Amino acid sequence: GQTPVGGWLYGYAKGGSGDNSVGYWQIQAMKACKHTGLFKESDLKKHSKLALEWLEKVQGADGAIGYNSNPAQYPGLTGGGVLAFQMWDEGNHKSVKKGVEWIEKNGTFDPKALNNDRHPSSLYYHYYHMQAMMNYGGKEWDKYNKMVRDPLIEAQAKDGSWNLPCGSHGAVTQLHMSTCLATLMLEVYYRFLPSSAK
Repeated sequence: GQTPVGGWLYGYAKGGSGDNSVGYWQIQAMKACKHTGLFKESDLKKHSKLALEWLEKVQGADGAIGYNSNPAQYPGLTGGGVLAFQMWDEGNHKSVKKGVEWIEKNGTFDPKALNNDRHPSSLYYHYYHMQAMMNYGGKEWDKYNKMVRDPLIEAQAKDGSWNLPCGSHGAVTQLHMSTCLATLMLEVYYRFLPSSAK
């Protein structure tokens, strides 16, 4: 389903572009396939290389990687691009550094933000940012972690759920989606291998 330029589109539609929100999930799925050992690594590398070339091409001068080829369209997706490079052994790539700088400069986390799925505090954006920044480490991770962790925990409802901005995802309700994303974010501390793990 990968397009000729290296991205993916909804429904694996053919075209000359790539929807990065869709593509990030495909890039993660390919990494999971690599871990199974059931697929030829050379095939996966060919497609992951093409995907990273696409992301590098569409990254803006400020480090943002947006929804499609326009870095200014939903630049909060930048963390997914950073994570994609990290997953495929390119954690030192210039696109990673530029993306981390964008997250540092533009990242914000306010659980009291208006219920707007495109707000910079959207959990969908932070799902990627959390993993990317943890993988990056250093003072950048420390600063990001301090900004997000405690406010996220404090925003949990008494019944264990979260109801925070997270994006519109079809039949999935915001309550379910935000609870899922918040849980995955908090698991990075103890359950996830770093996404850059070979």
